[in-house]
Amino acid sequence: MTPISPPEQEEVFVCQTCGDVGFTNAFVYCVKCLEFVIHRYCLNVIPKTFTEHVIWHCESCKSTVQNQVTSPQIISLQSQTKKAKKDIDPIWRGSFNVLGGDYDDLYQGLVGHLSEKACVKVYEEANLMPSLLHLEMHSKALLWPKSFQDCEPSDDHIALYFFPDTM
Repeated sequence: MTPISPPEQEEVFVCQTCGDVGFTNAFVYCVKCLEFVIHRYCLNVIPKTFTEHVIWHCESCKSTVQNQVTSPQIISLQSQTKKAKKDIDPIWRGSFNVLGGDYDDLYQGLVGHLSEKACVKVYEEANLMPSLLHLEMHSKALLWPKSFQDCEPSDDHIALYFFPDTM
C-alpha cells in the first residue's frame, strides 16, 4: 500500500510590511527574486496612480543588489509612453532562430514595435537587441512571474510586439 501524500497547498503571499494578504492586485513583487511582495499602499512613498511602475527589492535581495537601492523607485509611465504613442516606426528589425519543440527554424523579416504601455527601460533594451535573436521554447509555467498565476497577463503587460515586416 502506498502512502497518500497530502494535496499540494497553494502558495499564499503576504505583504512584507503589514503581514496581510490584503488586496493582491496591489502587490509589488521583488524585481530580483519574485518571491516576496509588498502592497503598493504599504510603501514609504505611495505611487500617485496605479499605473506607476514600482521597482522594489525585498530585504534579502537588497543586500545583493549592486546599487544598494534603499527605497523603492517609482517610475511614472504616463510621460514615458508619449514617445511610444508617436513612434510608429519599428524599434527593432531582425530574425528569430527558434529552437525546441516543433519550431526549429529561422524566422526572418520581423519587426518589433513598442506598445503604448512601454516604459523607457523597454525602449532602451529593444535598442540593444541584436538583429538575430536565439529563442528556446519553454513552458510558460516555468517562465511566467508568480503574479501571472493570480492574474493572467493582458495587453497591459505587453511592452514589445513582434510582427512580420510585410503583412
